[in-house]
Parts: sequence; C-alpha cells; structure tokens
Amino acid sequence: YPHVGGQALRFRNRRSDPPVTFFRSSRYFTVGHEWYVTTREGRNLGPFSTRDEAELAGVEQVARHYLVSHGGVAKLYDHDEDGVTEFELMVREMLGGLEQRQLRSENSAFVWTTQRIDELERYPDKQTHTAARLKALEYLLDQWGG
Repeated sequence: YPHVGGQALRFRNRRSDPPVTFFRSSRYFTVGHEWYVTTREGRNLGPFSTRDEAELAGVEQVARHYLVSHGGVAKLYDHDEDGVTEFELMVREMLGGLEQRQLRSENSAFVWTTQRIDELERYPDKQTHTAARLKALEYLLDQWGG
C-alpha cells in the first residue's frame, strides 16, 4: 500500500466493487521481435531492434522535451549529482549535445559530443555512471550518422 507520513494508505472500495491491484507497468514492450517505448503523453515510439535502443529513444525524448520546455541545460546543472539516477545522467549528456546542435550547428554538436566521449573515456573515475553517459552520447552520434 502507498504510505503517507509513515502510515499505510488503504483505498476503500464499495462493497460491490471488485478488489483492485495497483501496479506500475514498464514503458517498454515488444510486439513480435520489435521493441517500443510509451511516452508519458501516451505515444508509442518505435519499432526498435532492442530494448536498449528503445530505452535510449526514451532518454532522447525526455532530453528534447526538457530542451524545449526549459530552453537549455543550465538548470539541470544547478545541483550536484549525489543521488542522481543513471537515466537522469543520460538525459544530461544528451541535452549537452542537443543544445550544441540547436545553438550552434550540427558540426559543433558532433565535435562537442566526440570531445565529451573522449573526456569520459580518458577520466572514467571523475564521473559517476560513466558507461551510461557514454551510451547516451554514442547513441546521439549514431542518430546523427557519425
């Protein structure tokens, strides 16, 4: 049951209502051998060959939404990275490349992204979840044909 103030909440059903089980479903699903991701708005993105590709497309969708709604990356970096999830870090990395592409050019974004990958590979101990960050940036390069 959900908790509020340390107390479990129990939802009451009318006696005529059947008991309800609440659960959180995954945003990723398959149809045949193809993977899809469902956005918060209820749109399905896909098909993708692997779940990994579907997850990265979901990260990109969140990054693009954040870029449009907040106008840039700066607010995301206002706080430190303690307790930040892999997903959030992947969004941050993608945002950097997407912002470069929006503000400067495709070439600038490509250079920025490859330099960021080089930095992460050279100093993996300086960042948390380096593998996830690299995966996000390599996905961007792949999407841009690099």
